Amino acid sequence: MPERRRSLLVFLSGAGLLLLQFSAARSLSSLLLGTELILFLVVFSYFAGLSTGFALSGFLDERRLRLFLWAQWLTQLTLPFSLRWLTGLLAEDSGNAFLLVLILFLGAFWASSLYSIILPRLLASRGDEDASGFARRYGLEALGGACGLAAAFFAARLHPALPMILQQAVLALVFALLLGGRGPALLFAAGAAAYAAAFAPLERASAAFAFSRTRGVPVRVLYTADSPYQRVEVFEREGGARELYLDGIRHYGGEALSEFNQLIAGVPAALLRPAEALIVGTGSFETAHHALASSARVTSVELDPAAAEAGRRFLARPFAPEELSRWTLVFDDGKHFLARCGRRFGLVVLDLAGPLQRQVALLYSREFFELARSSLAHGGALSLCLNGDFPGGAETASRIAATLLVSFEQVFIIAQPGGPSFAVAGSSLPFGKADILRALKASGHAGALVLDRAEAEALLRGRDARPISLRDMGVVLRSSMKWLRRLYL
Repeated sequence: MPERRRSLLVFLSGAGLLLLQFSAARSLSSLLLGTELILFLVVFSYFAGLSTGFALSGFLDERRLRLFLWAQWLTQLTLPFSLRWLTGLLAEDSGNAFLLVLILFLGAFWASSLYSIILPRLLASRGDEDASGFARRYGLEALGGACGLAAAFFAARLHPALPMILQQAVLALVFALLLGGRGPALLFAAGAAAYAAAFAPLERASAAFAFSRTRGVPVRVLYTADSPYQRVEVFEREGGARELYLDGIRHYGGEALSEFNQLIAGVPAALLRPAEALIVGTGSFETAHHALASSARVTSVELDPAAAEAGRRFLARPFAPEELSRWTLVFDDGKHFLARCGRRFGLVVLDLAGPLQRQVALLYSREFFELARSSLAHGGALSLCLNGDFPGGAETASRIAATLLVSFEQVFIIAQPGGPSFAVAGSSLPFGKADILRALKASGHAGALVLDRAEAEALLRGRDARPISLRDMGVVLRSSMKWLRRLYL
């Protein structure tokens, strides 16, 4: 093989490897529910496949290598659609633990093993296995990986389908260079072109099939995107109800989540009447509507433009012109925005899922709560969901409550029988327990229970409820393990 062709092959293998990692992490997270532990297992399977590829590279003769390559091409040409259909077919007929292992094997282990055989075989065939030869080749592969990852991030911002199509194009070039010949090259090019042409209908059909079979609810797919941050999906159930899923975890949908938005935004805004409110997270933008009803101005901060686009197009009710004049949407990380904006808010709302991933859990940490407290105007409050039944002893709710109690002077917890609890915290709140009860009654939640600081502290006694902090993020793995046991073990 000519030197330029060798170099191009090594570069493309690095690019394909990182493009695969980008798409596999999101597709598998959607199928398996992307908690921190699931993400760890996906990454572990991915790197285990790399290690296996390195180990196999010296044992595959030319005939076995060709068989391996053809099997890889036929498999990867169908991903992630075949994986979703297989998941749906086996979801009701196989043990869940077996399904977990199968998905991880096909989606990460098997697929990643392809690229790791290329560099060792090229070094061995050329005879430049010395340190300098390895360094040159490895550096070229690393450069390809960096370019592949940058291309995936850029492509994801242009169109949701582009990262997967780009991955198939790189895959076709790698196979054409490895196997040689005009016939295989034309076949691989035709395969990549067919993949691009059929992507949209296959994406919708496979996503709907996997969701319907694994969750037992027929749905229609309205939107999917693999953003630089997560997998974003919007499904519509029979009857027209719509739901937003991020990495396979529901973030909006159903009556309970509508109440969620009212309790974290509508009730505290009615109590405070803030000059400016800040909402971290967007979802369906319903929190913004609730806050605008009682706030002079509202700013929503969202990290992922794809999640905001999904909410705007398929979930949000239209903003009135008068509301739009008082509402601003900013794309930024919530921590970064609060630290740099230099403004003080009468109300800060955390419109977030539970701390199932580390990046989300950071927004429930003592350090973030202290940052939020320093960004509150006099009499301002932080409002959030505790993600569990606090009076019932839920661990996550208890740990978030404990974090609030060490970060704020005043803490009120709103508990619903059998439902998640909520909290409002501040340092000089202009309302008390009786005011919250009146606001809850006015919003249709007369049956809710309100606990003040002393009552919350009394309930926490005897519970293992340490504050969440950068040094103690164990709540993430414990929450993830509970999901893993419930779903697969």
